[in-house]
Amino acid sequence: MREVAQNPASRVALIDPNQGPGPSRAWFRYFEQPYAFTVTAFAQIIKTTSTSAAAATPTAATFDAVSNDRRITVSSSQIFIQNNGLYNIQISGQLVNSGAADNVVVWIKANGVDVANSARHSTVPASGNAVLS
Repeated sequence: MREVAQNPASRVALIDPNQGPGPSRAWFRYFEQPYAFTVTAFAQIIKTTSTSAAAATPTAATFDAVSNDRRITVSSSQIFIQNNGLYNIQISGQLVNSGAADNVVVWIKANGVDVANSARHSTVPASGNAVLS
């Protein structure tokens, strides 16, 4: 666990002329502390290949690349977040249809349970493309 930075004593100069531009080391550690506790986990998780699904059949999306990962790991179709908390999870995708027009619904499951209000709906035109965002 990180050491909690205390408010520097009033005798510590905000800018130390011996350290160059910017705040002194003591003040830098104090200002940097809130950032260390608020940014706990993030990642960009992508799939670079296509997934085919039969009509009216739930199909798990699998992932094959993770970038900018920090405390988040991926195993096939499961995403593991190491820290409890409130997370902003965003889904986007490109949908391709080679047949008749169809509706697509994508949603999130957490611990095997559908997450309420997480569904994204899109209609893919006949032999066309659509963007899910």
